[in-house]
Amino acid sequence: MEIYVMILVNVAIFIIGLFFGSFYTLARYRIPRKIDIVRKPSFCPECNNKLGALEQIPVLSYLIMGGKCLHCKKKIDVKYLFTEIFTGIMFLVIYNVFNLGVVALNLSGFGMVNMISILSILAIPFVYSFMYLTGVIDKDSKGIDKSMLAYGVALTAVITAVRYIFELTKNNDMMLYSIIYYCILILITIFQMNKYRKSKEISYIADVMSVVIILMMIFGPIVMIPSVIITFIIFIMTEVITTNNIIMKKLENRKKKELNKEKEEHKLKWKTFTPITPILMIVTGTIYLLYTSLMYLS
Repeated sequence: MEIYVMILVNVAIFIIGLFFGSFYTLARYRIPRKIDIVRKPSFCPECNNKLGALEQIPVLSYLIMGGKCLHCKKKIDVKYLFTEIFTGIMFLVIYNVFNLGVVALNLSGFGMVNMISILSILAIPFVYSFMYLTGVIDKDSKGIDKSMLAYGVALTAVITAVRYIFELTKNNDMMLYSIIYYCILILITIFQMNKYRKSKEISYIADVMSVVIILMMIFGPIVMIPSVIITFIIFIMTEVITTNNIIMKKLENRKKKELNKEKEEHKLKWKTFTPITPILMIVTGTIYLLYTSLMYLS
């Protein structure tokens, strides 16, 4: 009997993930364009026609409509389909790696184990949404949206409060760490409000630092320190490869003596800057899943 319950629970988690994935695709499009993500009905970005209920079913709508809008017949970007499926899979992976199935199989009482499991399940879509949306919006627009930073700060505040209300942590130093993290965020915010700030690059780095602090408050230094180091290494390697490829392509139409000038211009203008947060989110998620798996195995 338990195996059937587990299967049903996993199917339900996957379906929930599909719907969250559908919402994430909507938010990915609207947040950078400052379009309301709650009150405004779903619409086709090409013809602006309002979508019906049958046009908003994750995965099935895309397959039934043949990947095209029913109104203008424009092709729907396949990334929306992939996002829905990927989110459903990720919800399943997180659910099983964290061993959260204990909630479905052990609900005889609201003991601490069950409470931790329930709160963990409730936190999954919110933490994942912050990581996913911050990363993809940065990838699309090469910038971190301020509303996502505000969402991240609010999320960490709720998580920190819940940890202490339900006594989910026995580390008394966590309160001190939380205060330090928030002080750093405040200092970064003050810096961001400085009217003398002119450098787009420095502003972006400040935003990345804010994201790192937010993730540090969620996952802790054990996960975030190696995540930041690996992300930095990948970022440097990507930048070097990208820069060299662009310079080599431009060599076909430029004289050799202009090469050094091209290199300097590239460094100053930051034209091909690789977004950092998508790399950071992937690395952090991977390390956290591996760390959690090892903790359960041990």
